[in-house]
This record gives sequence, structure tokens and C-alpha cells, in this order.
Amino acid sequence: MAEEKLAPGQFSVLIMVDKDPDQTQSSLAAKMNIERSTMVPIIDRLEAVGYVERGKKSSDRRAHAIRVTPEGKAVISRLKPRLHKIEKALDDLFEPRERERFIDALIKLNQLGRDLYRESR
Repeated sequence: MAEEKLAPGQFSVLIMVDKDPDQTQSSLAAKMNIERSTMVPIIDRLEAVGYVERGKKSSDRRAHAIRVTPEGKAVISRLKPRLHKIEKALDDLFEPRERERFIDALIKLNQLGRDLYRESR
């Protein structure tokens, strides 16, 4: 993803914005279980490389609605085959129940990391 100027987490955010355009940064952060203070620089970066744009939300002019640009959609199209290849590799590596447990463990580790980070501040 380096040639696309994207980290894996940024690509995940880009996909989520594409699936649900015009959502706010706050709602996107909540859906992805990311701190709002972490989401802002991710959106800043995606905007800086031209993959998303911010606009005013019609229902709340103070809120920023996020949309994927045509260039962002092109990046998604180029990178989705890689994502599908990774998902297929996971499917081939694990039995369905094992994959489910693996993903559950990753979610728990992620949450533990967030909790420890919050406690350290």
C-alpha cells in the first residue's frame, strides 16, 4: 500500500467512508472503535493525498461530512484485490471456527491496547 501513500488503517477508514458517505468524523470514529482524536489526523492525511474531502453536513453546519473523491475510489479499486487475496489466505489457513476465534482474539487485543493507552494518559 506504500505506493498508494496509505497505511493499512488508513485504507480501512477509506473503505468505511466509501461504504457510508457523508458521515461525520465522530460517527466514523465510533463505528470503527477509534478515538476521535486519532480519527482526525487519519482524515487529514487522506484529505492531504486527495482521497477524501470534507464538506458541511446539511443537517449540522458545524459538522464535517466526509466523502471519497474519484481518486480515492480509484485507489480502493486498485487495492481491493489485495484485500480479497489476504482474506482468501486467512480462509485457507483457518477453519471457519478458528478464524472466528482468531478475529475475536485480535479484537480483544486491540481493546486491551486502547484501554492501556487511556490509562497511561
